[in-house]
Amino acid sequence: MKFSALASGSTGNLYTLEDAETRIIIECGLPYKQIQKLLPLPPTHYAACLITHSHADHSYAAQELQRRGIPIHCSNATAESIGLRRGWTEAGSEQIGTLQIKTYEAQHDVPNLMFLIRSTQDGETLLFAIDTYYIRENFHGITIWACECNYSKELLQDGDALADRLYTSHMELRTLLSALASSDLSQCREIHLLHISRDRGDPQAFARATQEQTGIPVYAAQPITTRNHHDYQRIQRNIPHRQ
Repeated sequence: MKFSALASGSTGNLYTLEDAETRIIIECGLPYKQIQKLLPLPPTHYAACLITHSHADHSYAAQELQRRGIPIHCSNATAESIGLRRGWTEAGSEQIGTLQIKTYEAQHDVPNLMFLIRSTQDGETLLFAIDTYYIRENFHGITIWACECNYSKELLQDGDALADRLYTSHMELRTLLSALASSDLSQCREIHLLHISRDRGDPQAFARATQEQTGIPVYAAQPITTRNHHDYQRIQRNIPHRQ
């Protein structure tokens, strides 16, 4: 199973997941033409697009993807909010090709889903959790963690106008570290930190702290810019692996 972060953050989110037989898009929070440029294959080569929630940085191109024949999987609340009147599937316990998908409720300020995705082809499992301020469940046997790590309290400025919203909508570094500490990571081979704040986050420091705690390779997903959309793994190369 291969997970890729092509764009991550408030400027737009776009991720892909594939095994040897099935490939899907997760989130489509960019204009369709930009998605076309970022995806390694044409969008129609993907079996479906999963959307966690209705905010535009996660769902912007949903109608256009749907119009072009790509099945959209999301909750009823999300479909209604973004104007999908037909041709979409309510995300739940379902099978897309060789990928088994189970949903959990995320903790955000609009209805939001986490995805637990298992490949029947290779037996690996991905946890995808974004725009959630904590993870209620204790997951076991996860191969790839792809999770929100938006900000650090140490980087918040006094009187930060967004602080109250962040506390109840986005995950802080120590909250993620606590979730990882309480989970069985014996089968985990990589961790991806998603939706890192430009002003209240530090990708390299977050990746280092996570890797020092877990001993597992950590990748800090980057926002999309004209300069860095090919540099997703740049930060990872600067962090030594703990043996």
